[in-house]
Formats: sequence, structure tokens, C-alpha cells
Amino acid sequence: MVSGKHPIPQQEKKAVLRRWDRRLRAFDFWRLLIALGLALVTCSVIRRQGADSSYASWREIKNVQVTLGNQSLAGNLYVLPQTFQVDLNVAVDALHRTGSYQPEQFGIEINEQRLLAVLNSLPQNNSADPQVVDYTITEADVVTKPAGVVVRGVAHANLKIKCDRIGVREVPVRLTVDRNQEESGWTYECVPLTSVVRVTGPEYMLSRIKTISTEMIVPKDTQTYHGMIGLVKPADMPELSLSMDHIEYEVIPQKDSKELVTRAFNHLQIYFLMRGDSMLEPKFVPGESSREVDIHLRGPSKILKGMSIEDLRVVCDLTPYTMAGKQNVKLGVLDLPDGVKVVEILPRGILAVELGYRHDGQPEPVVVPEVVPVPSAP
Repeated sequence: MVSGKHPIPQQEKKAVLRRWDRRLRAFDFWRLLIALGLALVTCSVIRRQGADSSYASWREIKNVQVTLGNQSLAGNLYVLPQTFQVDLNVAVDALHRTGSYQPEQFGIEINEQRLLAVLNSLPQNNSADPQVVDYTITEADVVTKPAGVVVRGVAHANLKIKCDRIGVREVPVRLTVDRNQEESGWTYECVPLTSVVRVTGPEYMLSRIKTISTEMIVPKDTQTYHGMIGLVKPADMPELSLSMDHIEYEVIPQKDSKELVTRAFNHLQIYFLMRGDSMLEPKFVPGESSREVDIHLRGPSKILKGMSIEDLRVVCDLTPYTMAGKQNVKLGVLDLPDGVKVVEILPRGILAVELGYRHDGQPEPVVVPEVVPVPSAP
């Protein structure tokens, strides 16, 4: 007699084991599928945590070069050659944290449109120096970086970039004449038939230019003739471009004697004569824009031949006026040699000037800068 439950027959026990074996074998496919799914989920979690969580490897990449791009961008912006470097704070995901990263693997470019927008918000540049624009480097300016790396911050990101808008200005043409090879006994008047040329370039460079010179002219003939001569850009401003490369000129020979001749002197600046104790200052009347004039002088050809623009000064004499208001003042030329007189002043010989008191608290129109004080009477 056997106590307890009835024992399972040996044959039935083997049948049970065979059934479990078949079930385990059938379960292998699903087990592999589930394992693969778990692996994909784990990989996704690791990637997400590597980029966005505190489990990432944080590093600092120092001295990353900032690229300014082309010096001339779309014809609207000029950026001076400069060098900038910033430091990057980056997060490296778990799959790439063993890598070594160098500054050369990161590319940072200044956003040209954003830089131009900041520049356009500044007043027009009338000085001889470029504009200085404050620009902040952001994560969006990092255009290239290694795989698995996310930029989290930029140190030393505030840059001061020297740049300027591209402008256009009409500049007077000045002929360069070699007087040493002229025919003996003759004088030569050389006149440019194109008096101005359009110059395109950075605004601060345009403000420095007074005239555009030509190549050397050597007048020799004794008959009036025309010629073409090349224009010369300032050697220290290769960024400028001219609307034309050559201009036409005329040479008018005259026999050197005491006979009276007429000669033109172009683009002379107007100076204002003021008493030293005057409380007034000259201002252009609205609509009056001419600050330069051309003058025609008549006198002995030998005397006019030796004169140059630097010898002449066109003045607007304001010393007789003591009250504010609008005045029409006749222009004159100082220190003319004996026998030389003014034939005409173009575009006009009378200048409309408004005299205003200094520091009167009223809005200031554009004040003519060239004022020559005259000592007051004792």
C-alpha cells in the first residue's frame, strides 16, 4: 500500500515532457521577435537620452572659427576681412561619447540677411570709417557639426563686425596733365568732356573720394584735338568700381603771349567768410544743394597757364550781415593775380544763404562746414 497521492505512471510522465518540449520549440520564433523589439526600443531610448537628457556627455569646444563668407554679398553689403572665434558647449550622445572632437569639425557662418537687417537699422554712414555692427552668434549659425553632437550654447558670442552698405555716388573727374612736355611758346587747356563718373562701393570709402583722376595726358599738338584717356581708381580702394573705364577729353592749344584768353576751373568748393565775433552761422536754404561751382577766368594766357585749382578760393562774404534771415549773397574769388578777372560763376554767381543764431534751440539744418573767420574790428 502506497501513502499519499497516486503516482503518475512513467509512460504518462514522458508524454507530458514531450508536450512541453514541443511548446518551447514553437515559442522560439516569438521569443526572438520580442527580443528584437526590445532591442529597437532600447536603442531609441539611448539616442533620445543621449541628446536631450542629463545622461549625455557634455563638452566644450574652444576656438571655433567664424566664417564671414564673401566680402561682397549680393551687391548690398561689404564686410571687411576680420577673424572671430567662439567657444561651443555641446552634448554628445551615448553612441558617440568616445569620439574626439576638434574645432575644425565645426562650421559657423554669419547669417548674411540678419547682419544686413541690423546694418540697415543704423543711420546712413557719412564718415570715413566703416560701420560697427553688434552681432550675436546663436546655435542656428552652426551649419556643420559631427554626428551625435548637439550644440547647447555659445560662449563669447557677441561680435562687433566692421561692415558697410554698398552705395553709389557721382564723383568729379580730374585730368592729370604733364606740363613738362608742352610745345614751347604754347599753352594748353585740357577739358574732360565727361565731368563726372558713377562710383560704386562701400559708403565709408565713397565719403573719402573727392575726385577720380585720369592717366597722364601729354599735350603737344598746336591744333585743338580730342582723345580718350583711362580713369584710375584709388590704389588703396580696390573694392570700388567705376561706371566707365575711359573718358573723352579736349585739348585747346593757344599761343603763349600776353593776349587775353579764358580758362575754366571746375569743382571749386565754396568758403564762407564770417566775422570772428559773429553769433551767426550759415545754412543752406532748403532746395539749395550746390556746394561747388565752376568759374571762368579771363586774363593773360601765360598767367592762366600757371594757375591751378589750389590757387583759387571762391568765397561767400557774410561779414556785413549781423541779423538772422535769408540773404542772396554774390560770390567772389580771392587773391586773383593782376590782369585776371572773373567772367562767370556757374551754375550761379549768387548764393541763397540762411543765417541763423548759434544754439538757438531750433532744429539744425545741414550747416556748411567750410567757414573762414575774419578777425573783428578793434
